[in-house]
Amino acid sequence: MTAFFYTLNSLLNKNDITKNKFLNDLKLDENSFTEWESHGTVPDGNILLDIALYFDVSVDYLLAYYNYPSLEHVKLLNHQNDIYNSARRYYSEKFQQASLPENPKRIVIDTETTGLNSDADEILQLSIIDENAETLYNQYFKPQRVKSWCDAQAINGISPEMVKNCPPIWKERDKIQSIIESADIIIGYNTSFDIDFLFFAEVFSTAKIVDVMEDFAEIYGEWNDYFDSYKWQKLSDCAEYYKYNWKNDKRHDSLAACRAILHCYKEMQKNKHE
Repeated sequence: MTAFFYTLNSLLNKNDITKNKFLNDLKLDENSFTEWESHGTVPDGNILLDIALYFDVSVDYLLAYYNYPSLEHVKLLNHQNDIYNSARRYYSEKFQQASLPENPKRIVIDTETTGLNSDADEILQLSIIDENAETLYNQYFKPQRVKSWCDAQAINGISPEMVKNCPPIWKERDKIQSIIESADIIIGYNTSFDIDFLFFAEVFSTAKIVDVMEDFAEIYGEWNDYFDSYKWQKLSDCAEYYKYNWKNDKRHDSLAACRAILHCYKEMQKNKHE
């Protein structure tokens, strides 16, 4: 069984759709299904797109091998990781060669996710604001692979029910990429975490990265002997340190976090110049 057919079969079972209904709905014949199942073929681009739209997933998902339990899966995931690592190196080198303009454009980003692993988990919410705290982007997403995230849900309060009618992130990719590309400096809290998730959503950046968490760790001054570095602090502790007023914002919401991060960043910059 190929990875594509494994994914297709899983989607049919998950959605309680029979093979005959699927073939009739898409006006496909039995021979097509047999080819995919027995001969390991993959549909052409137009049919793939029809199947993706039918199940409300991306073509990437149909071909991404995320859940295929075989050596082929492992090899393909390793190949995918190699691609993303190469992309990271490319964009990092590209940034090193670039110089900031006199008045660089700054944006603040934050995400809520299904978990901590950027190659296995997915973004549930992405928020971006400018340096005047104006919202540039704020959207919830329906994950395409992960179906439940109990541990993350206990923290961020985002349930599968809340996002079941939201778009998948791939449908928003161009819009997000445009905003990210417009920035010279990206500010966040544990910024590499958010950037990694964006990489795996195929959103790339050559902007300078500012991590308020790392900068605040030294200011807070709690030393970690084991790691031989300053201990990272939670955003809530950083916000409290700089007397940020959350008002009615929920703390584990990426838009609320963006506002708090921007406040802390500005306070830190202010203190640098005093």
